[in-house]
Amino acid sequence: MKTTSLFFILLMAGLITVAESDPNAGQGRQVERLLPDCPGTPNCVSSLAEDPARRVEPFPVRGGPVRSMERLKNIIGSMPRSTIVSFSEQRMEVEFRSLLGFVDDIILVLSTDQDVIHIRSAARSGTWDLGVNRRRVERIRKEYGE
Repeated sequence: MKTTSLFFILLMAGLITVAESDPNAGQGRQVERLLPDCPGTPNCVSSLAEDPARRVEPFPVRGGPVRSMERLKNIIGSMPRSTIVSFSEQRMEVEFRSLLGFVDDIILVLSTDQDVIHIRSAARSGTWDLGVNRRRVERIRKEYGE
């Protein structure tokens, strides 16, 4: 009897854990999970960062979500040393390689409930990026706004 009760308790705890880790639970929480937090190093910017030093504004959806993502894809794809790793109407992942071979990763995620496209740009390695990721995001923003 005690073994059955213990098994039932462990089974329920496992089911609760699985339910809490459901990636489809809550659109706002889903967007936050799809954009990893910036690390403690100053080589990352994100539209979901709470730290003002790492925060950038998300891109507004203009002309519809599909058109906005396509426009960003065209802008980013035309930038030197960029490689679009994956693209969908909801998400885009891009790699930028410096002349020295360092890699920066950009992730853009459409948030239809907020009518914005969230962005995270981060150096894959190292501690300091000399502001490269912030300048790249602002360059994309400038071209997107024109």
